[in-house]
Amino acid sequence: MKPSSSTAFPYQFFPDLSPEDFEALKADIAERGVQVAVEITEQGETLDGHQRQRACLELGIKNYPRRVISGLSEEAKRHHAIKANCLRRQLSRQAKRDIIVEELKRNPRLSNRLIAELIGVDKNTVRAVRDQMSAGGEIPHLEPREGRDGKSYRPASIFAHTPASTRKAQDFLLELGEDAPEGKHLSPREASTLVNQKRRERADSKIVGKTLPRQIQLYNCDFRQSDKWIKDESADLIFTDPPYSGEFLPLWDDLGAFANRVLKPGSLLVSYTGKAYLGQVIAALSNHLSYVWCLALIHKERQNRIYSKRAVDCWKPILVFGKGTSRFPETIWDVLQGDGAEKEHHEWQQGLQEAEKTLVSLHLPAGSLVVDPCMGSATSALAALRCGMRYQGCEIEPMTFNQAKTRLSNASMISEPRK
Repeated sequence: MKPSSSTAFPYQFFPDLSPEDFEALKADIAERGVQVAVEITEQGETLDGHQRQRACLELGIKNYPRRVISGLSEEAKRHHAIKANCLRRQLSRQAKRDIIVEELKRNPRLSNRLIAELIGVDKNTVRAVRDQMSAGGEIPHLEPREGRDGKSYRPASIFAHTPASTRKAQDFLLELGEDAPEGKHLSPREASTLVNQKRRERADSKIVGKTLPRQIQLYNCDFRQSDKWIKDESADLIFTDPPYSGEFLPLWDDLGAFANRVLKPGSLLVSYTGKAYLGQVIAALSNHLSYVWCLALIHKERQNRIYSKRAVDCWKPILVFGKGTSRFPETIWDVLQGDGAEKEHHEWQQGLQEAEKTLVSLHLPAGSLVVDPCMGSATSALAALRCGMRYQGCEIEPMTFNQAKTRLSNASMISEPRK
């Protein structure tokens, strides 16, 4: 039982399929795709599915199911690979005996029960092989044995279907490390949430300071109930990033009404949005405001495949609406280069540099009032401060509000305003 390529595939403990069997596997994958996920570690080592991987490589198939597994020791990786292959392959009695011999030679302290469990045989079979090897001097006679002690670690895993999503799953599990939930099959969204929570905790532990800059006013409330704090026709700009999913579509009509109340005549609402419900969002805002333009925020290094639409998403719309007759204060370019989302403080946090670029492109004078009714972690507040503007923000979630307040209270995070 020796790996066919111990350097390239350290956990391939079985020979390649015969040419006939491999061609049959290839034909089946060409017709139906890979039916059983290839299992790899967070470092990219293949534990189970070497033959499926080889078939996909020869067929030119890049997108196939993978299960990324984290937290296994070297011994556990070996055992996982052996057990997965023994369960799937139709091994003869002699082949199973060869595996038992190989494992006992490698580590004679392994218990009969553990080896039997890995290979799928009775523990008495392992005992008989052990006794025979011990009597023949192939292994020493050792009483203490390593094996099941009532405690078994179950690794966390993430399923992925493309090389890009696989790399992302590996990065998530590597970053989570021991914080990955034991025995849980995580979705990419769940893993992302856990990673971002860990990043926020790490970042918040470094932040000190309690006093907000005097140009900043934050309110832990629903923006629809903010009329006693944010006055009518007081805002020079609304710059915001509401949630994009379908369940929040009614919020956009409320946002339009809010903007119509607080904006000065001729002022603008500038809002990030997604593309899945772009038509509905434009219609909802048009109930209260006048459409001005749509900016394109390009992310060169950030692509998201939308399987339901058969599209690759490489840019984000920034909608611009106005109160009354509105236009940009000065001529602007409607394509902006994004620096990518940042997730250190909030799950949907936008990049600070690109938010600042957007504000600068609008040519608002210093001292203008920027309002964000959905401020999240207050990236818009930091951008406003760096541009020498005043700011009012609302956030309905208490935990996110406190994170935003803590983030802004650290004066060292705020650079000198632009002149």
